[in-house]
Amino acid sequence: MRVSMYKISFRRIFSLRLAMQRVLIFCCLLVLSGQSFSLQVEGLFSESIVILNDSESERSRAYSEALRAVLIKLTGSEDAIRAPVLLRALESAGEYVDAVSYGTEAETLRDSASLGFKSESNQRVLNINFSRVLVETLLLDAGIPIFDSNRPSVLLWMVVQEPNGERNLITPELYPNFISHFESFSKKRGIPFIYPLFDFEDQKALNEDKLWGLDAVTIEGASERYGPDSVLAGRLQITPSADLVGLWRFFFQNSVQSFDGLDTEIESYLDAALNRVTTELVSYFAINPLNNDFSLATLRVDGIANLEGYSSLLDYLNTLGLLNNFVLSEMEGGRLEFRVEIGGDLEQLVGLIALDRDLKIIENSERSFSQGDFPLLHYRWTR
Repeated sequence: MRVSMYKISFRRIFSLRLAMQRVLIFCCLLVLSGQSFSLQVEGLFSESIVILNDSESERSRAYSEALRAVLIKLTGSEDAIRAPVLLRALESAGEYVDAVSYGTEAETLRDSASLGFKSESNQRVLNINFSRVLVETLLLDAGIPIFDSNRPSVLLWMVVQEPNGERNLITPELYPNFISHFESFSKKRGIPFIYPLFDFEDQKALNEDKLWGLDAVTIEGASERYGPDSVLAGRLQITPSADLVGLWRFFFQNSVQSFDGLDTEIESYLDAALNRVTTELVSYFAINPLNNDFSLATLRVDGIANLEGYSSLLDYLNTLGLLNNFVLSEMEGGRLEFRVEIGGDLEQLVGLIALDRDLKIIENSERSFSQGDFPLLHYRWTR
C-alpha cells in the first residue's frame, strides 16, 4: 500500500490577538494539562487594512500592505520580504487576492480580540484573504523558507528595576505598554506568546528578586508548570538618565543563550530581543525549499485503534511540511510503520513533532529486521 506525496499545508486554528482575560484562561489550561505543546496560528493568509476611500489606488495600497503583512507572518522575518521577487509581488499584490470584504476597525478588533475588549473606532477596513496556493508558490519559487502554522510557544518572564531601585514583574496591571507591545509583535510575526499567572506558586518560585538573578535552574523550574516550547526571561534596569540596560536569557532545545540589551526606547529595546528569538525559532523550524538534503527513517506509531485513528494519523502526517513523502510499510494490530523521506535532518523532524501533543515519543524501542539501517522514530498516537 503506497501513500502519495503530500505538500506543505497550513491549518488555521488559533487567534493571535491576546487580551489578558483569555491569557489567564489559557495559562490555567496549561497548568492543568502539564504538557508542552505548540500553538496553531490562524489567519496567516489574511489581513485587514484601514482604507480612506473606495478608489482603485487606495485598494491597491491596501493589497500591497496586506500582502506584506502576510509574507512577514509566513516567513517570520521582515528581512525576507526584501527579496527582489517579493518586492515585485508587492507591486502586483492584487493578483494574489482570493476574497475581500468591507468592515470597520471596531468589528475587526472585536473579532480578533478576547473577552471584554471594546473599541470606539469606526474606521473602514478592507478584509483581504490571499490565495494560499499562490502565496505558497511565490515563496517556494523564491526559495524562501516558510514558517509552518504549527509554531512553538514562548513563555515570557520579565522584571524591571525602576530608577528608584524598586523592582516589579512585568504584568498587565503594572506595565500595560509592555504587554501591548508583546501582543503587537505576536500578531505581526505570528509568534504565540504565553504569560505566567503570577499567582502564589509563581511568586514562591520566581519573585522579582529571584528573576533578577536570571538563574537558569530557577527559571526552568518555575516555567515547568506551563510546559512551554521555549522561555524568554529578561531583566531591565531603567537608569536615572532613562537609559535602558538589561540582560536576557533564552531557553530552547535544552540550551540557554544569554545576551545583553541596551537602548533608550522601550519599543526598540524589546524588539531587539524578540527579533533574536524569532530568528532562532525560524531557523530551526522553517522549511527551506532550497534544501536538497534529505534523510530516510522508519516512523513507528502505536495506538491506532480503528480506521478513524488511521485517517487522523495520515491527516497529521500531511501537516508535517518536513515530510517529503511517506509510505506505509508494515501494519500489525494497532501498530503502523512508515518509510519516511525527510526534507532535512532527523533532529529537525523530531523537534517539529515535539511541538504537538498528538505523538508521544517512546524511548529505547527494539528494532525489527525489516527496518534495515534506517533510524527508528517510535511514538504513541495520543489523539
